[in-house]
Amino acid sequence: MNQFTLTNRTLGAIGLLGAHYMLIAPLLPMRYPALAQSAFDGLVGLFFMLTCMGSLVGLIRLNATGNSSFGYFVIRLNLLTLAIANIWNIYQALDPNANTVLYRILDAFWPISMVVMLLVGIIVVRAGTLRGWRRYVPLAVGMWLPLTALVGKLMGSALVHMDAVADNGTLYILLISGSYASICWSLLAYLVWTTPQPQPIGQM
Repeated sequence: MNQFTLTNRTLGAIGLLGAHYMLIAPLLPMRYPALAQSAFDGLVGLFFMLTCMGSLVGLIRLNATGNSSFGYFVIRLNLLTLAIANIWNIYQALDPNANTVLYRILDAFWPISMVVMLLVGIIVVRAGTLRGWRRYVPLAVGMWLPLTALVGKLMGSALVHMDAVADNGTLYILLISGSYASICWSLLAYLVWTTPQPQPIGQM
């Protein structure tokens, strides 16, 4: 019987399609406010996080965190936190902006997953299994959260003295944060797509 398997090339290609969610999804409701009260964000976010999880699976297959038990645990913990965050997407699709306690708890797992991703990135750099620019891509992905926080703080301070653009401050932050995320998740997907998987010793 033939078994259907998602190869790293397939996961990477799908990842390239989903990588731009954080640039597009926050901006479209600004142009079309009705989307904010629809299942749009949840459904698109569901696809995006599934592609993120696919890229992490690709990193696991590439042994990107090395052979340490800590690296083995942390990258799988990242998968778990993304899976929980994805339950929020389903909730959001079924009941947009529910604002219940469960809704807020599930929503918190997206930033939590990015904190874990930052740790994964550090482990990947230290492990050195990936070479060249690939070694630093997971770390760049994990840097999204602190970078977004820094941009928000700096621009918030600057906008106090720039009344003419104060109304567009949120838009600028979303553009910077979303563009960074789009580039980094695209690079991660491309990494998974193009990096040859190590062969088991018995097949070498």
